Amino acid sequence: ARKAMPALIKITKEINPDILLTASNHLNLLCAIYKHKFPKRMKLLARESSIVSQNVKFGKFPWMYNQMLKHFYKKTDVLVCQSEYMKRDLHDNYGIPDKKIRVISNAVIAPDPPKGNVHSIPVFISVGRLRPEKGMTEMLKAVSKLDFPFMLHIVGDGPERNRLEYLAVQLGISEKISFHGNREAPFAIEEKPSLFLITSQYEGFPNAVLEAGALGIPTIAYRAPGGLVEIIRDGENGFLVNPGDPIEFAQKIKQALHYPFNAGNISQRTLANYSPASIIKKWENLFEDILIQR
Repeated sequence: ARKAMPALIKITKEINPDILLTASNHLNLLCAIYKHKFPKRMKLLARESSIVSQNVKFGKFPWMYNQMLKHFYKKTDVLVCQSEYMKRDLHDNYGIPDKKIRVISNAVIAPDPPKGNVHSIPVFISVGRLRPEKGMTEMLKAVSKLDFPFMLHIVGDGPERNRLEYLAVQLGISEKISFHGNREAPFAIEEKPSLFLITSQYEGFPNAVLEAGALGIPTIAYRAPGGLVEIIRDGENGFLVNPGDPIEFAQKIKQALHYPFNAGNISQRTLANYSPASIIKKWENLFEDILIQR
């Protein structure tokens, strides 16, 4: 990315754009560092897709990277984040003025539905990278406490997969867990899931939870930092659980299986609140505001 900056600076001087939009934390930071090299009339619009202060902890040299963010991120003209929590994080930890931050959540399109009907036993699904911050260890511990037959489909891959497969064996639930790896249509499994499960330590604004909602599938999630608490409403489209409590998580799974969730309402409200048309309109309004202020 560093080697690409001269080429990026050159092309912006050639076409003199109104706005440069970047959408990855390290690219956002690099463009902020080199902002003085870009055309003066051009506005730098950076989009964040995770909780910056949490995400930095898993990178190299977190202290140094944090100092660079605190110094240079203020040079962006506008920062777009996906949730109110992310907005507070940018303000409180990096000193970004509220007037520079805009909250625009992800949009959702209903994914390919499951291939089959409801299975004879409860079926759960979880989608995400198999990394430590996703908390999959606690999910396996939680479902191991269930005293009835079930099947958990885990879609995604990552460095934790081998360890998680071994943990499932240790917990005596390996026959109840199916690791699918990465797949383009994660919800197109054989059975229709009863619940979507997520035990992340933090989340920006998880698309998979929106996609589950679009299919009318309730979610059981940790009340973790990030956008989950803005998506999930207790008793309406799922339940929130105190982080780090696999026992309570298992209890909420049991409760949810007998709770009168309305799949049609969950799907309708999810698609209405996060429709591509409404989200695109927010981006269009932001672009227009930037040009007016230029």
